Amino acid sequence: MSHKALTVGFDIGSVSINTVICAQNGDLLAELPYQRHFGRTLELCARTLAQVEEKYGAENISRVVFTGTHGEAIASAVGTTFEIETTSQTRGLHRLMPEARSVVSIGGHDSALLLVSPAKDGFLLEDFKLNEACAAGTGSFIDQQAERIFSDHQEFERIEEPQQRIEAILSKFISEGRTSDHPANVACRCTVFTKSDMIHLQNKGIPVKHIIAGLHEGVAKNFKSTLINNRTLAEPVAFIGGYATNELARAAFSKILGVNVVVPDHHTSVGALGVALTAIAAGNGRAVRSAEIASLKSDAAFKAPTVPPLCQKLAPFTPCGESAGLPTGKETIDVYMGFDIGSTTTKLVLMGPDHRIIYKRYIPTEGQPVTAIKKCLSHMKQQIDVTRVNVLGVGTTGSGREVANLFVGADDVVNEVTAHARGTTQFRPDVDTIFELGGQDAKYTSLNQGFVVDFRMNKVCAAGTGSFLEETANKLGIDIAGEYESLALAAKTPFKLTERCTVYMESDLMSYLQMGAAREDLLAGLSRAVVHNYLNRVVQDGKIGKVISFQGGPSLNKSVVAAFEAVVGKPIVTLPHREV
Repeated sequence: MSHKALTVGFDIGSVSINTVICAQNGDLLAELPYQRHFGRTLELCARTLAQVEEKYGAENISRVVFTGTHGEAIASAVGTTFEIETTSQTRGLHRLMPEARSVVSIGGHDSALLLVSPAKDGFLLEDFKLNEACAAGTGSFIDQQAERIFSDHQEFERIEEPQQRIEAILSKFISEGRTSDHPANVACRCTVFTKSDMIHLQNKGIPVKHIIAGLHEGVAKNFKSTLINNRTLAEPVAFIGGYATNELARAAFSKILGVNVVVPDHHTSVGALGVALTAIAAGNGRAVRSAEIASLKSDAAFKAPTVPPLCQKLAPFTPCGESAGLPTGKETIDVYMGFDIGSTTTKLVLMGPDHRIIYKRYIPTEGQPVTAIKKCLSHMKQQIDVTRVNVLGVGTTGSGREVANLFVGADDVVNEVTAHARGTTQFRPDVDTIFELGGQDAKYTSLNQGFVVDFRMNKVCAAGTGSFLEETANKLGIDIAGEYESLALAAKTPFKLTERCTVYMESDLMSYLQMGAAREDLLAGLSRAVVHNYLNRVVQDGKIGKVISFQGGPSLNKSVVAAFEAVVGKPIVTLPHREV
């Protein structure tokens, strides 16, 4: 049977392309398979449209229209209709499930709550709430957790096609979680924090199946607290978007929301159907051809943006200093002992009354602060003659300072801000600004004559912190300790990456990688993105002085230091013992 005057609706989101073909009267003729685009939006869109042209005849396509995150740029370039996603989803859902009164929509990077009521020709959108700069609890967030657990399993090593690989990993991930009868309590905030929670649970011996089930319930809890908040959900509740395909997600949302969520047919293509119906009703849109979309690859508007290469030139880069060790002889040496128990690393320092560093140790905390302290002390005993050491006092700082105090019996328990300020001004009294990137936290401190006058830190977002940088380097097969730095500084045309959530940053990186981008250009772009994220989200309108000290693990990476210098336009001081 031949069809004429067809409308092709594309929903090109952050992660996937969803496509429908509608007849002249709006009937849904076909829904094409869900496809992840991995950043190749133009290529995949053109190929998909070419397949439609081949099957139905190009002359029978009267309009091609778009919605979704990446749909607007394409629609504008080819001169056809674009509609915002919430409007398209509302119209599309009315055709598929007219009885719906509340909508949970979760895609690759986006999540939304829509509250609707019946109107003459569709739904009236009474209220809605969208996620903002955080992608915790979206489809990509779950993809990342699945890959963390199963990506190194042998059964997936031979799968080279990206979509097949992630779908296979997700299938195992969901299958494993469905066997759980006791979901663990997992805080689904930032993906970096979630990773730490998961590692901590695994270290406690919690089975992976319970962690996976708890992760899905955590996503539902996060949606309830951030988007639903004090709103009342009227039933039926429709669950749409790519995440609704996940059986564990369906069960978790029904349990946490206390309602039966319904997944309608064509739930991944609701937006694509909606924009097609809108265009048909209004007679808008034009017959775009696949060759037109393919030709956009040479359009400057679709080229990946780049930034200048990194080069540190305003201040010297100081490598980590070595500890002095005990002086020769047999006499007893007075020392002060300091512990910094951070979210991802634990540091131990022995310092003499003359402020000389006698011993220092920097190791992963791995969710077990007491064990980390024991490891530091054990290493210290192996490295120096502790019978010659007389400890005059012990101090603890960091997020685990109270735990450390209980274990070592500290004489002083100090918050990180005070400790950083005191340690910094001991070596450089003229420092008036401290930038600090830790494993999961980021802090900004403003000083006046050595005293703290302003302080800020990240809240629920760990984008650009040490853990994120290390994990990204691992995914690219790069040693974070030295190789990252040398590659990033060698980059000629660094990519300009998004500077928001870790999920968005990682998606940008993986998309460019799929398109053949050089690793060095990605790493240099990441270093700049980290800096912009820190300045925009942590420092904000805080005063940046003339003498800036950069501290924490990422300060050991010269490319990040160079990125701070390039963006701030001022010298960046790197102290010799800044890692501890």
